[in-house]
Amino acid sequence: MSDSDVGIRGASGAPAWTPDDDDDRDHRAGGGAGSAVSSGAARALPRTPLGDRIAHRLADRCDAFGNPEHDYDACVVDWNARGVGALPARTQLRLREAGDEDEVDMHDVQQRGVGDCAFMAPLAAAAATPAGRKAIHEGIREIKSDAGDVVAYAVRLYEPHWNNGAPKTFRERWIPVSAHEPYVVGHAEARVEKANAGQREEEARAETWPLVMEQAFAKLRGGYNAIGKNGRVQDAMEILTGKEVHHVDTEEVGARTIADALRGGDLVVLSTKPVTGNAHGLVGGHAYVVTGRTVGPDGEALLELHNPWNRRQPARVPESELARWFTCVDIGSVRGMP
Repeated sequence: MSDSDVGIRGASGAPAWTPDDDDDRDHRAGGGAGSAVSSGAARALPRTPLGDRIAHRLADRCDAFGNPEHDYDACVVDWNARGVGALPARTQLRLREAGDEDEVDMHDVQQRGVGDCAFMAPLAAAAATPAGRKAIHEGIREIKSDAGDVVAYAVRLYEPHWNNGAPKTFRERWIPVSAHEPYVVGHAEARVEKANAGQREEEARAETWPLVMEQAFAKLRGGYNAIGKNGRVQDAMEILTGKEVHHVDTEEVGARTIADALRGGDLVVLSTKPVTGNAHGLVGGHAYVVTGRTVGPDGEALLELHNPWNRRQPARVPESELARWFTCVDIGSVRGMP
């Protein structure tokens, strides 16, 4: 795994799966980490003909997310965190919930089984800034039938082009996403509003804009297998913003780099090393949004991070420990987007 790679799940040379790996393995239907049907169990089998056959069978399970042979694109039965099932019947593209600053909010992004934190972390980072929220609002268009029903969405992303040593350029692409197309198992979870007084739980609405964005990104990149097994934050952030991203190894991060980026309203994402030992609550091989920088009682700078799972949030991390737990930082801008 290179310093800038996040969530690599390649079949050749892939590191052994651990519970600290990138994708969310809290599978409430019995396929969680350490269970008999988990990808970890499949990878731990001895390399024998029988073991290989069993590993292949487990890879065919639609919750074998960490198995390098798992086919995300073949598993199109819908899923949610409460078990196997479809999305709630009442869905809405954007929804302002209590405590949200806008209909588009960082907490709407909830990565699950697909190992695409390289995209979901920059998406959450964008949803945490005024310019990013505006870009997301403008970057999803509803396509309606003659009867006024939403039948599809068009999502704006940016395709990078390299020009023989000249600066990289980006071409605006509007990616079509059907409103009736099924999502793959393990897709981002729709955030469900809290039921109001007198409202039945099944009447609560689910917010789907992150799922639509994720599906558009998968289509642009060639499928969920492409984004769930191999991804770099730098690439995903550039596709999202249409601007070149400043990628820096943590060994080379200047004293004011992150502070200046946050002050300027930039997107800042840190990528953890493959193994963190759960220090500060950090998951290995994962991407985190940097949401703030504070100074502790002892005068040490502390970084506030957000997990794109929208749960299992880490503690504040001393900036002096950047190179110990993180490989790189990616800084991008949505200001003045094309």
